[in-house]
Amino acid sequence: MHFCALVRRTQAAASGAFWGLRDLSAKVTGVMPRVREMVSGYLRRFPGWTPLRQAMATVLGVTVEDIIDLETAGDPIIYLDARTQHGEFKLRVEAFIDASRAPEYRGETAFWKGLARVLGQEVLYDDGGSSVPTRWVLVRPDGIRFKVFEDSTQEGPDPVLDPDEPPRRLPEG
Repeated sequence: MHFCALVRRTQAAASGAFWGLRDLSAKVTGVMPRVREMVSGYLRRFPGWTPLRQAMATVLGVTVEDIIDLETAGDPIIYLDARTQHGEFKLRVEAFIDASRAPEYRGETAFWKGLARVLGQEVLYDDGGSSVPTRWVLVRPDGIRFKVFEDSTQEGPDPVLDPDEPPRRLPEG
């Protein structure tokens, strides 16, 4: 088992569990906490902050103003945390989505397929379909999904695909 992948997935699960229960906007607004769905993945290239927010807004059916940084107070539809990194995938993206106010949100797979299409680049995410921590889903801009594996011989937190393990096309869904 690749230790870095396990740590990364554990952190994502813990973060998602916290954000799925409540968000910090209640402290600021006094409003009942909102349930938010966490989506987490990687983009092959960094498109720039404005194009990323525009693409997310398009996919989710909201305005760019409805997407704010995780550190900003308020009650947005989407909190966004994105970090550039080195390696094969240049941007890690985490979004905390109030699905009740994002009219086009249809689940994590649809979100990543839409983002890959709008940005015109490959996206890597964990669909929760396996207990293997090095297994990922790669989505091409045309929406075709592949099961891929992380190279467990690589050190560091950034995912690198295993060149010896060919991608396997996943059924549509």
